[in-house]
Amino acid sequence: MDKLLILIDADIKRCEDILKSRNYLEIVIAVEEIVDKYRDKIKSIDEIGKDKVWNYTSKDLEVIKNKLEAYRNDIIENYNKNIIGSKISIDELIIELKENAKNNTKYSPVKINDIMDKINTIELIRNENVSIDVKWFKLKDTMLWIANEDAETASKFLNIVQEILRNKN
Repeated sequence: MDKLLILIDADIKRCEDILKSRNYLEIVIAVEEIVDKYRDKIKSIDEIGKDKVWNYTSKDLEVIKNKLEAYRNDIIENYNKNIIGSKISIDELIIELKENAKNNTKYSPVKINDIMDKINTIELIRNENVSIDVKWFKLKDTMLWIANEDAETASKFLNIVQEILRNKN
């Protein structure tokens, strides 16, 4: 994605520079090259000057520049939505872990109680109004406990610990 954004920004800059220079030949070449380059990526870009064939104006290049900017903004917006949308809250992780522990038939009642105790400990540490370093210090015992658990349980606990340390809450 970074490379694509760099290319788009370079083409936007190219459009701006050519528009400033008002060089007709450069306008025509830029329109042709950029339309060819983004034909499959930007809707309706190939309709620019469709009936003009080498008879483009600076307005055509301005339209292309605007479409490139919109395309770049869409990429960034979609990326941000995916990042935000993929984050699961700590509360959701804890609820999922509790439900999985209760519904897991391979766990004995003692094991389920042990998991619930660790979840409660983590929640207490999470809700303390202390520095991240203090939380980490308090979570170290839980980390040792996690190291002796099965992979499924350990990974869920690690996700919760990671989110607590990342969110600093």
